[in-house]
Amino acid sequence: MISLLDNVVIFATVIAIPIILRLIISRHLAQQALRWWYQRQHLRMCQEAELIRNKMLQELFVLRRHIELSRLSCSESKFDEKNLDRIQKIHSSLIDLSEYFYPAHLDDGLPLAIRAFVESRQSHLFNLNIQLDLPETWNQGSEEINRILLMLLHEAIEIINDHNASYSSILLSLKQEKRYSELRLKISSTVKFNHHDYSALQTLNYLSHIFKTLTGGKSGYQQNEFSQIWYFYW
Repeated sequence: MISLLDNVVIFATVIAIPIILRLIISRHLAQQALRWWYQRQHLRMCQEAELIRNKMLQELFVLRRHIELSRLSCSESKFDEKNLDRIQKIHSSLIDLSEYFYPAHLDDGLPLAIRAFVESRQSHLFNLNIQLDLPETWNQGSEEINRILLMLLHEAIEIINDHNASYSSILLSLKQEKRYSELRLKISSTVKFNHHDYSALQTLNYLSHIFKTLTGGKSGYQQNEFSQIWYFYW
């Protein structure tokens, strides 16, 4: 004879199973949609980067050389130095844009890609010092995951730099084990973090969710009075 408790358990199970299935399907569809969006954006960025590198940058280089040679061959001509400076700034901006669309050394491995990215960004930061702890050897994994990680790093550094009231340095470390890879982002300060600092840096939690959704990986977080550490595993 089935007791009342058994009936309650059966009823709860019948109700719970469809809900769980819907949640699983919903999460799977969300991952598929985000991956579809990422792949389309990535393809578009690659095409734009190739256009910039193979056409616009070369045209600007030819124009710049023409102006330089004109200045040397005609000493009496009125040469506008500002025009040359303006071209150089455009050239630098296009290089930065092409690196954003398709980072340098992405095909050569994640450590080299991260190093090139940081070197290109360091001059644009205020007093924020970025230190690197990267392995010399790296087994190349998914280029898609590498690209996602670089996109997230770009956003993370921008977030930290925007709130650079007391943060002194960032340490980016990368390691690879047999079964997983890990990227660690450590944010340090010379003074104790206050409530405003914690609230501002909690924005990084959004990037953690994006990472887990797009890659199927895991993330972790630790903090104390002088540092915050974010872990990304895949």
